Amino acid sequence: MVEQEKKIVPLSLLTNKLDRPRIVARVLKIWHACNPLTGIAFDIDFTLIDAEGTAIQGTMAVDDSDVILQEMHEGNVYEFYLFRVIPARKKYCAVSHNWQVKFNRAVVLKPVSVSDRYQEIPFRFFNFCQFEELGKQIVGEHVVVDAIGRINRLSAIREVVKDDVVVYVRTVEIANERNTTVPISLWGEHINELKEELTIKSHPTVVAISSLRLRLFPGQVSANLKPVIAGKLGKADSLNASNSDYVKLDHLLSLDPEQEKNRDYKCIATVEEVLGEQDWYYKSCPRDKKRLKRCQKDGYKCPKCYLKINEEQTVPRLRLCISVKDSTASVDFVILGRRVEHLLGVTTQQLLHAQRIENQFMPSKIQALINRTVLFTVRCCAYPVRYNYRTFNVCQTDPTPRLPS
Repeated sequence: MVEQEKKIVPLSLLTNKLDRPRIVARVLKIWHACNPLTGIAFDIDFTLIDAEGTAIQGTMAVDDSDVILQEMHEGNVYEFYLFRVIPARKKYCAVSHNWQVKFNRAVVLKPVSVSDRYQEIPFRFFNFCQFEELGKQIVGEHVVVDAIGRINRLSAIREVVKDDVVVYVRTVEIANERNTTVPISLWGEHINELKEELTIKSHPTVVAISSLRLRLFPGQVSANLKPVIAGKLGKADSLNASNSDYVKLDHLLSLDPEQEKNRDYKCIATVEEVLGEQDWYYKSCPRDKKRLKRCQKDGYKCPKCYLKINEEQTVPRLRLCISVKDSTASVDFVILGRRVEHLLGVTTQQLLHAQRIENQFMPSKIQALINRTVLFTVRCCAYPVRYNYRTFNVCQTDPTPRLPS
């Protein structure tokens, strides 16, 4: 037993120069490193901490995780053996260490009873940063930090369109003891982790948030939390959804698409025409939701991930291009996916079924949009749909609009 304990290497001394080192550490957290826009995980990351309080980051392939995670659970202490020690990644590091561990199916992990030697291993590890120092931490936008503060404001959940994919985001603003505030964008599964009642001023709530990626915008520092340790944050993420302005359509046409492409505008308009009678949906990739290209021989191929699939594997995705008008101008709007379903009140499969039953290219449910007045929340986009005419992506719709007061 004594001989075995001599082989245990503290995480602070772990390097790739050691021959088959053994470590004893607690698993702090495990998360999927994935693309939040597609939900596809590219690996599984985790952090470990030992009795000295030294933390290290680790990673494993998704294919190996099915085996390893059957035995490895958050909060437990293990002795790890037969793993690789590799240089720490330069981007999105959750802890400060020159090395990280990489597990595969060959890794050996043995549960360790919490004896006097290991009972002091911490259950949590945070790399808190002072709010005033956040801007100095940003180096190529690849820094990950932890933050703690009082919940000051929690925005409503809103939709964001990125590369024709709908993702959900909300912003929580936290403040420190000096009332310095920082906005944090919560993405995906994290949007419901904080509740409205936590913002009650008479009962302030302090929250600690781990693994935040920093971004610097003009005049402010913003952070975001996604289902990955560090994801991709757009400029619009630091904006409050309530900042959308009611405008007329002629104002939309006067916007500079480069300067205003990430700002939302609300407008009330009447549907004048549904464009592209035979192009209201397309066959998409089940992974990336991109429009598929037909292969020369048979099947389809995704232009983004190059996945080859057959007819049965394609996923129909709605894409409506409509012309709307008000008293000032006419504009083309593009509505994608679930937003079309919300506007029409039917699912994609119901529309396809109606197309077969009605024996016409465009179902009557879509044709019924003509002459309807709708409240649109739109965002400027740079690509033309027809005749180089300016178009806008629809972020949200309200089929029963009320005029703004």
